[in-house]
Amino acid sequence: MLYLDTSALAKRYVTEPDSRQIEDLVTSHAGTVFTSIVTWAETLSVLARCQREGRLLPAEHRAQKKAFLADWNGIHVVEAIQPVLGPAEYLIE
Repeated sequence: MLYLDTSALAKRYVTEPDSRQIEDLVTSHAGTVFTSIVTWAETLSVLARCQREGRLLPAEHRAQKKAFLADWNGIHVVEAIQPVLGPAEYLIE
């Protein structure tokens, strides 16, 4: 099982340091990648911001957005509800 937050998952769609490592992790954990429901909106926001800043050309933005939305169907989504978040305080520390 692999959990990726937005900052990690976005590296699949925007080239950044560690993008290759994230891709390798996702490949090696095929079918067992998890993320939060908020990652959907946050990743779309990252892609839009990268286009506005010129880090992605419009065609690249469209292609990466399409790739993300296709990948989303294969990611297990964890809802941010109290029973899920409750133990976070202890797990984080």
